[in-house]
Amino acid sequence: TLLKNRIEQALQERYGGVFEFTPRTYEEIFEVVWVSQKTPIEDLVKFITTAKTYNLTPDAIGQRLKTDNWTDKQISFGKLAFQVFRAYQVHLQQIRKVDFEDVINNSIEALNNNKNLYANVYDRILIDEYQDISTQRYNLIKTLLERNPNCKLFCVGDDWQSIMAFSGANLNFFLNFSKYFQ
Repeated sequence: TLLKNRIEQALQERYGGVFEFTPRTYEEIFEVVWVSQKTPIEDLVKFITTAKTYNLTPDAIGQRLKTDNWTDKQISFGKLAFQVFRAYQVHLQQIRKVDFEDVINNSIEALNNNKNLYANVYDRILIDEYQDISTQRYNLIKTLLERNPNCKLFCVGDDWQSIMAFSGANLNFFLNFSKYFQ
């Protein structure tokens, strides 16, 4: 009760009013803890996905942490995310796997390394859910269209359904379609 009284007194002095401790059930405590633990994990996943969407490697992230101007909170998160990102990449290499972002990045790299790859192969490209396109995916489409000058692009999307910002989607590609494609 001494600790309880000290906390209540400190709260009253700082904020005024009356404060009381309310017991919580195990389920309520679990929910609070689960939500608080879930957020950093989701933030790390979003960070890695976004970094890969912009084709940033762990080394590039590490360099940016050293040279760019960040808040203390951003630096703290960045250092943690950098370690997780690097370990994730090492793990993928060890098990000889790639994730979805790697598939797209590797495809763009293969196209850039071989100017004849998929040249004059496609006459139509159809993209569904175009409102969720990212810079990374735009670059892949653009490269394929450059290789296939007679190709027609058909996109379907709805700006009201744009929910993929967590994976690097940029609604600007949808809203300003004619700026990016003829």
